[in-house]
Amino acid sequence: MTTPSNIDKAALKIYVKMSDGQRLLGLFYLEPNERLQDVMNDKRAFLPLHALGDNNKYKMVMLSKRFIQQVEEADSKSSEMNSEDRRALDDRRSGDRRGTGGSLELA
Repeated sequence: MTTPSNIDKAALKIYVKMSDGQRLLGLFYLEPNERLQDVMNDKRAFLPLHALGDNNKYKMVMLSKRFIQQVEEADSKSSEMNSEDRRALDDRRSGDRRGTGGSLELA
């Protein structure tokens, strides 16, 4: 049985709120025809997130689904953090809910 060595995946920019209040901006990579809901509801206990740091560089972190409180799609025009992203992330860190789009609340 052969398996493909490369699977093309699309980057989806998201905001993640953890149960301790920490908020992250990063990228999930989705397979063709895969949705954010599919990733959140699959059997994996941990999800890889390419989190964008304060230095505008990505680092890969593994998030435990048990501690994810909310996932929200961000504007995906660019994989770089722009001033609007930084402002929105700062607003989300402070609990400000202005300008939030569709989000997925987890129970």
